[in-house]
Amino acid sequence: MNKPNDRPDEYCTVVFRLKNGRVDAGKFVYALACRVEQWTHVEVVKLEVGDLRYELNSSLHSEAKTENVTEQGAGHEQPKE
Repeated sequence: MNKPNDRPDEYCTVVFRLKNGRVDAGKFVYALACRVEQWTHVEVVKLEVGDLRYELNSSLHSEAKTENVTEQGAGHEQPKE
């Protein structure tokens, strides 16, 4: 899918500390989303704040895991009784 002149994607992990904890989590996520959407070459792939989790195309990840499990199971024989 990459064009010959394109460089491969790089992933970057950044950890922020929210000094007011959950109180500021919603404001922080909103401000981050507003800022990042202006950058054409950056997308948020995964975001975690406490127990709040966002993952880009999470349904695609679930399908891939399901297909992978199915493929692994297809090569094994069922135990004989």
